[in-house]
Amino acid sequence: MTMRKSLVVLALLLVLPFSLAAMSDGPARLYQSILTGTTEKLAKEGIRLWDDRVVTADADSAPSLLDRGETNLQIVGPIDNGQLTRISEALMKNEDRNQLVRLDLSGTTGLVEIHRNAFREESKLGSIVLPEGVTSMVRDAFLYADHLLEVTLPESMGDANGNAFNETMIARMVLPASTKWYGFRFLSSKTDCIIVFADGRTSVAINGFAAPSNRTGSPAGKVSVHRIFVLPPSLSEISVVDFDSGSLVDELYSYAKKPPKFGQAATMAFPFASTIYVPSSSLKAYQKEWAAQTKAQFKPLPADFADFDAW
Repeated sequence: MTMRKSLVVLALLLVLPFSLAAMSDGPARLYQSILTGTTEKLAKEGIRLWDDRVVTADADSAPSLLDRGETNLQIVGPIDNGQLTRISEALMKNEDRNQLVRLDLSGTTGLVEIHRNAFREESKLGSIVLPEGVTSMVRDAFLYADHLLEVTLPESMGDANGNAFNETMIARMVLPASTKWYGFRFLSSKTDCIIVFADGRTSVAINGFAAPSNRTGSPAGKVSVHRIFVLPPSLSEISVVDFDSGSLVDELYSYAKKPPKFGQAATMAFPFASTIYVPSSSLKAYQKEWAAQTKAQFKPLPADFADFDAW
């Protein structure tokens, strides 16, 4: 091999990993765009994000650290609902209402449910990671936590009750395969939002998603923010489509090669969806089998959105 050819091969080897990464970075760029727009709006209101510096503490120490102004806590060890309440109360008492706080509970043990009103009206909470072991979320858990941008749900999460994340600013939520049902107004975000149904489930119910009460839109049911729903490769059935939830779907990314069947559904499941992206090999099948459910335009998944796991 000549020196020139060797240099060309070396250049290709160096560029290839970056090219492969670029092929699947669409979801990350989309989410970052939404998050950037949301944080810019908050900045105009004088709202600041949590610090990069992470402070580790047990559940008993967390309230005093919040009182001292710490904004990024990784809480470890045993925790119960009483301790969780005291952490929430410490957030409520903090005088700096313009400084958001991040709570990472992934290192805790003992929580089985997030109780009712756990962080209701907690405007200082900007991000929370819930621990494995939590199996249920009682209604109103994060109701009116109006600056909540990020939430990580555990794989153990079962049913989630109504109003859990109503009137928040969540930009993306990944719903575990174990979560089968979402109560009335489970999630209504005041910003553009990506809703991902995790892989592993064969059926999904698109219900429990609503427009915040302060929004206006036209036609009826169409809201002023952009909602993107992402369906996993494993999906074979859409069991329930509540019209109010279905009407919020602006874009849909479906990774199932065989179009999922509809069980109970509105006459038109996604009445206001503009675009539905599907595997290119399945384009004609979706156009045929979903024709009665939407007036959306069907398109092949773009190359940089081809990897479901990138969501």
